[in-house]
Amino acid sequence: QARVAHAPVACGEFGADMSVEDQNTQSLQEERAIYDEFIRTHPKSHLEYRGQTFEYIAGGHGSHTMLIPPHISSLFPSEMGYRPILGFESQFRILAPALIETDSLDDIAAALLQVIDKQATGPVVLFGQSGSGITAQVFFRRYPRQVAGMILVNTVAPGQPAPRTPLFALFNLLPAPLLKVIFKKKLMKALDLASLP
Repeated sequence: QARVAHAPVACGEFGADMSVEDQNTQSLQEERAIYDEFIRTHPKSHLEYRGQTFEYIAGGHGSHTMLIPPHISSLFPSEMGYRPILGFESQFRILAPALIETDSLDDIAAALLQVIDKQATGPVVLFGQSGSGITAQVFFRRYPRQVAGMILVNTVAPGQPAPRTPLFALFNLLPAPLLKVIFKKKLMKALDLASLP
């Protein structure tokens, strides 16, 4: 996690009399360096699922495998989980796949199973945070024998199908890629991407 100081400090990690802005800039630079090193040392592998190529990160050490599933919305790529990957990879073999393009939860779970079949030697520990926690539960529901344990952080249980409303019908008429572009623009509009690791 990026460290953000809220007031000047007299001494310590950032140095004496450093302004809050300088502390934040230094903190962002340090985080960016960690992220860049992660990208350099964690190349992606590729698999095919029903004619679709998807990526996954594989690395780490340990006799047990941890699967960090993708965010259920596919708004966030697998490398956005670099902090949990770095935190767990000294004790686990880590698999962090991307989400395939599909409307089927069964296909999402089956694609994750394909990564496990290729890279793991037994049941995996699932680590799901926020939207990836929903994906972890989707996988567990379909393949419980492939799961040795599950860690969920700041997430919710997958809900029951909601009643179909006129707005829901409108969303079904729009192509999924167009919706993703619209949502990404809306989500990213308020962010300062120039200083975001």
